[in-house]
Amino acid sequence: MAVRSGNGRVARWGTAGGRARWPMLGVILAAALVVPVAVVRVVDPLTAVAVVDPNGEFSALSPVRVLDTRDGTGVPGGGVGPIGPDSSIEVQITGRGGVPTTGVSAVVLNVTAADPTAWTYLTVYPTGIAQPTISNLNTVAGENRPNLVTVRVGDGGKVTVYNFGGSSHALFDVAGYYADGTGPAGSRFQAIEPARIADTRNGDGGIGTTEFGPDETRTIAVTGVGGVPGTGVTAVVLNVTVTDATFASYLTVAPADVAMPMVSNLNYDAGDTVANQVIVRTPADGMINLYNAFG
Repeated sequence: MAVRSGNGRVARWGTAGGRARWPMLGVILAAALVVPVAVVRVVDPLTAVAVVDPNGEFSALSPVRVLDTRDGTGVPGGGVGPIGPDSSIEVQITGRGGVPTTGVSAVVLNVTAADPTAWTYLTVYPTGIAQPTISNLNTVAGENRPNLVTVRVGDGGKVTVYNFGGSSHALFDVAGYYADGTGPAGSRFQAIEPARIADTRNGDGGIGTTEFGPDETRTIAVTGVGGVPGTGVTAVVLNVTVTDATFASYLTVAPADVAMPMVSNLNYDAGDTVANQVIVRTPADGMINLYNAFG
């Protein structure tokens, strides 16, 4: 049965009783960090004046939900209801959730298919182009499934989401955006060797060795560990894993300098081991929060 908590996040309750067992937070730095760019890269050949070219630079945001078809958030006309079979909706991205109205080339979204009634897939693509023959996430009846998606913004700063089969709700949580040549200066990706920085099975990263309980938040450092510099980092790219869950729940990863947002990064049922890529803005102190909802 699908349920929604009071804060609007999605989870599916399984049949297993007892506490949600989340003994592993396998946070793997997937060879990635993002650092600010402070150098000038282009010189005007006519004037010999140095100019900044922000094209392709990334700006991380505190996550915000910009689409939820369950309550009408971000749906054209505010309509409530799942996306039907072989159907799509257009979603305004620019000018919402911290994304500027102009100067944006692409956006990073955590996309969740919620309460699907049949095997299906979702395709997210720039509004205004022919629908591509691709999928961004695949799921089956009754299984909530997230995936991190980077997509170019299309006509009017919108993206389109298409549902293939049955009906499915769709959720978008924005994590950041890439600038075009007229956009704001941002940061560049710097790869590092992958390193596990937190694991509740052995206490690595100071996350503790006990299971996460219901409605519980823990805080860990993501700078100065695993090859990530201690300063000058604006965001990190993590592979986050939940394993051996004994109850249906969801996980939220967010900067520790803001209130816990009404978003989700992973959804899982009893017995699942699931992973998802997460890009999270990094506060000056390098701390992020991890929140387990149910169980």
